[in-house]
Amino acid sequence: MRNGPKPPPPARAPLRLPPPSLTTHPRRTITPTLRPPDAPGPPRAPPAEAPPAPPGEAPPVSLAEALIAFFFESTFIGLWIFGWDKLPKKLHLATIWMVSIGTILS
Repeated sequence: MRNGPKPPPPARAPLRLPPPSLTTHPRRTITPTLRPPDAPGPPRAPPAEAPPAPPGEAPPVSLAEALIAFFFESTFIGLWIFGWDKLPKKLHLATIWMVSIGTILS
């Protein structure tokens, strides 16, 4: 090991990020404003609402709902698979019914 101060780390190129996207949804855009909402000036137009989804297209599911459904179903599938000889027959049947109910609800 060398004695003395460590040499400085090599210089890195500055990190170049792409410009921020102004869209949050394919049908909804955000328009940037430079003045605060309570600043005087011309009246603001009300925000445009997103058009309804076309027929046959389901609205997006929230992440929380999808995660809850996944863990609910996976828990009961695990109980059904690994509880074959450990659970009473009626409880074992109830676990697969819970999986099917969770699948229908999600």
